[in-house]
Amino acid sequence: MKTVGSVSNRDGVGAWVKVVAQDLTQYDRVRTGENWLSGNDIRLHFGLGHRQEVDLVEITWPSGKVDRLTKLSANQVVVREGEGQIASPYKPLRRKIAG
Repeated sequence: MKTVGSVSNRDGVGAWVKVVAQDLTQYDRVRTGENWLSGNDIRLHFGLGHRQEVDLVEITWPSGKVDRLTKLSANQVVVREGEGQIASPYKPLRRKIAG
């Protein structure tokens, strides 16, 4: 999941994210700058196992705004503050198999 701030900072750093998929609830915070001489990927990754859909994504932005999205597919989610899900600039990796 990638967060895009509009009122908050551009990358949504500091946003608190809750993801609910069936019986599974996970939390994470968008953060950066935790490695020595390098940076972190600011996208959040949630392990959903066999679940193909997320029931709820709740984002509390640094501005105090809260966005709630329901019934999302499990991959490549990008959320803009105050707007909800937007088109993802990320494309799934496609490998050619030699044959």
